[in-house]
Amino acid sequence: MPQVYDTCFLFGAGPFFGLPVPPQPGDLILAADGGYRHCQAAGLRPDLLLGDLDSLETPPQALPVQTFPAEKDDTDTMLAVKYALAQGCTTVHLYGCTGGRLDHTLANLQTLGYLAQAGAAGYLYDETYVFTALADGHLTLPAREAGIFSLFCLGEAAKGVTIRGGQYPLDRATLSPFFPLGVSNHFLGNPVEIGIAVIWRVTDTAKAVFNVDNYKEYLSLQCDSALRNVVRIYPYDVAPNVDTTGDGVADEGSLRGSSEVVAARIRDEIQKNVAEAGIEVVEARITYLAYAPEIAAVMLQRQQASAIIDARKMIVDGAVGMVEMALERLNENKVVELDDERKAAMVSNLLVVLCGNRDAQPIVNSGSLY
Repeated sequence: MPQVYDTCFLFGAGPFFGLPVPPQPGDLILAADGGYRHCQAAGLRPDLLLGDLDSLETPPQALPVQTFPAEKDDTDTMLAVKYALAQGCTTVHLYGCTGGRLDHTLANLQTLGYLAQAGAAGYLYDETYVFTALADGHLTLPAREAGIFSLFCLGEAAKGVTIRGGQYPLDRATLSPFFPLGVSNHFLGNPVEIGIAVIWRVTDTAKAVFNVDNYKEYLSLQCDSALRNVVRIYPYDVAPNVDTTGDGVADEGSLRGSSEVVAARIRDEIQKNVAEAGIEVVEARITYLAYAPEIAAVMLQRQQASAIIDARKMIVDGAVGMVEMALERLNENKVVELDDERKAAMVSNLLVVLCGNRDAQPIVNSGSLY
């Protein structure tokens, strides 16, 4: 019985910028012509090499190959996409399919639309952005993901478009292919810089040599992917109504306050991905954590303001307690009897003295109290 796949990773011959989402065991891996070189760089063995092979000087001999003529209607990427759909794939990740010639990039963006029309999800990756296409569907992104996103209409007008959680929301709007209304929106998040140190060792040399082409490069890619997948779950500081454990209950998890928990999750994520390469991840540690430079100054002001507010709250709580104690002691010991007006004046004066940020200047009254 032929194997049925759910997810496909397709490598084209364009510039390759790593694997933010790496393949898992059982996924279909396709190389479209020169995309085979990217598979080699990522330590992956494709299940099939196909295309007109005009970008490869010497096609590999140990792989299944489907060769097509150079003059054809389908691009090599489209041939691979059609093959993936024929194998039952409902999700296709495309790497090496942007950059280079603009017409090839536009063709691959249209290929995303082809996948959407076929009921499959396609994700096209370049150095900075991820592209996808929707057809009568919806897309949910991580709530704390920072950066920019844009929404464009391909083909006929897109009606009923709604954006929530962005700086510029939309509610049942209509997007036209002739006006870029959805360009350059912003996630409401805070970008951070984070570094990790991973301690590892090879436990199965056969897997390290035969299952991947370069186990060190493979480990590096998996570390980067695991770091992104785990860190995006956590806010930098404790935030209200945030669930970091996935149990549906808000908790106090954060990158700064739960570094050991975050590091353990990163280690487990890496280990899950590199086990097939015969690698054991001994430990993962967070070595650097800071807000991204573009927001660091603003977030520092925010932290300072928060600290000042907390300090003021403590001062006010203590001052109110001292005033209450003073009034109670004066009343108990019958030192002086004060009416409500004089009590209010005394409370006001004591709070000014106790809560002020400057030394008080006393005024001595030598006359009658009244």
